[in-house]
Amino acid sequence: MENLEQIRKLIKQLNEIGESNFENVPQIKGVDIFKDILNLDDSIKKEKYNDKDNKGILYKELLTRYLFLNSILDQGPDMEGVRILQANVTNRLYKEGIFFLHDPSLFFKRIDFVFDVVKEEHENIKKSERTKKWAENQKISIGRYNLFLENSKQLSSYILGRWAPPLSIIQIRINEKRTLLSLFEGQKSAEDLSIFIKSDEKYGMGKAIGNKAAHLLVKWLIYSYGLIKLNDSKWGQNSYELPFDSNAGRVLFMTGFFHYFFPSLNKILFDKESEKKWVGSRMNQKFSKSDNGRYHMYITNSFRGAVIEDGIDNEMKQEIKSFLKEMFGHRFRDIKIQHILNYIANEEECKIGAIDDGLMKIGTTFCLNNGKQKCDSCPLNQICSGKNNKERKTKFFT
Repeated sequence: MENLEQIRKLIKQLNEIGESNFENVPQIKGVDIFKDILNLDDSIKKEKYNDKDNKGILYKELLTRYLFLNSILDQGPDMEGVRILQANVTNRLYKEGIFFLHDPSLFFKRIDFVFDVVKEEHENIKKSERTKKWAENQKISIGRYNLFLENSKQLSSYILGRWAPPLSIIQIRINEKRTLLSLFEGQKSAEDLSIFIKSDEKYGMGKAIGNKAAHLLVKWLIYSYGLIKLNDSKWGQNSYELPFDSNAGRVLFMTGFFHYFFPSLNKILFDKESEKKWVGSRMNQKFSKSDNGRYHMYITNSFRGAVIEDGIDNEMKQEIKSFLKEMFGHRFRDIKIQHILNYIANEEECKIGAIDDGLMKIGTTFCLNNGKQKCDSCPLNQICSGKNNKERKTKFFT
């Protein structure tokens, strides 16, 4: 990225790609309890959100509960696999009369059966042709395929550590005779909701959910599904941070977005001070077994929260701070990298949700790891400063 105008073009193009890409929205078309709110083309009948299903619950509340659970589960390497697993387990449990989203206590009463169903459905996914192709693309053995997270093979840690926490909160809200959606809408702002989901003493998920997943849920509620629509700028389309995951971070890194605001990144391979700044705090230096060449693994979420080094003048800094006070409801002393995305998105009449979908599309289809980028066919190749940068493409990985 040579200048700020190119950064703006990048954001606008990602927004355009995202608006036409719905592949990364949690699919509910295969979930039986939602079949009555889907059109023939699988688009959602949002006008039915305030209708009740055959068990007497509003569809918007049922969908909120399903997405809440999905945000906790959807933190593994294969997002589509996680969504298939949740859909298949949901369908099987409901066929057995375990209506766990309507009455979570049934999930715990039949926990032995739940264990069996999750294990069987996980094995079915593992044997599928889709998963075999996924493993080939990721260059891993199918035997290592695991949706339980953290390389755990124990059903107890997965089911009680991932499924149980959100279902417990849903049960608490039922006992309180209140809805989960009203709990979410009751927060001061969309960004506060992302913090609340993780950190609240009573309702927070703690270690069961990460920053990325918390913001992903907020994105689904506001942008993807339109379940929260409040006449307040703090609940607008740019009032929450972009979910920082490895795909989004890889695209922002390779295109030069990060490099523009952190000039020291451009010198990391040959300048000791720049290397010292980044290696260890946000990257781990490693050595290739094949050619002893140096490369760096970087964790995208560690970029989040980094104060920008350069790229904007003092006037723009003040504009961004005023924007954040209005949209996030908080004052910020320093401009952090994620704030730039929200500010430019708002200036260019783009949406953080669409930008995230665009990043996901590029990151999963074109801007791949291991030097296998498909730059020639990538929609961003005209404005990407990394397409001809061999070191950036081969020496850095997420």
